[in-house]
Amino acid sequence: MEHMVLSRKQSVVLVFGVFDGLHNGHRFLLGEARKLGNRLIAAVAQDSVVAQIKRRPPVHSLAERIKMLEESRLVDHAVPGDTTLGSWSAVMKWKPNIVALGYDQTELEKELRTFIKKENLPLAIVKIEAHEGNRLHSRFLRTS
Repeated sequence: MEHMVLSRKQSVVLVFGVFDGLHNGHRFLLGEARKLGNRLIAAVAQDSVVAQIKRRPPVHSLAERIKMLEESRLVDHAVPGDTTLGSWSAVMKWKPNIVALGYDQTELEKELRTFIKKENLPLAIVKIEAHEGNRLHSRFLRTS
């Protein structure tokens, strides 16, 4: 993980994800992201976006996934993600200093870097390493 030279008291950290059931990999990601700043916001993928990306709907609804995150107290705020891929409304609304990405969010990272450059945003991207390899990836935890 990269080391950031940002004042912790000023740092808003944003994470993106589906969070369709909280497993230890999610907890690790959110815990590491929390260390990067003092306010952690999770943009939770819309059901329609999940279906578009993963070619199947999420198990839990958007409202259920947001409620799960908020009740876990792993984040300060859980908010609905973009309704349109690539619109980056969460970045524009919350104006984070840092976006923390999971080890498997490579495509998202490429798209975000392009957006940051185009908009000339003062935004750092930190890639969080995998927790226990990729053994805890949610696609490996599902039986169906």
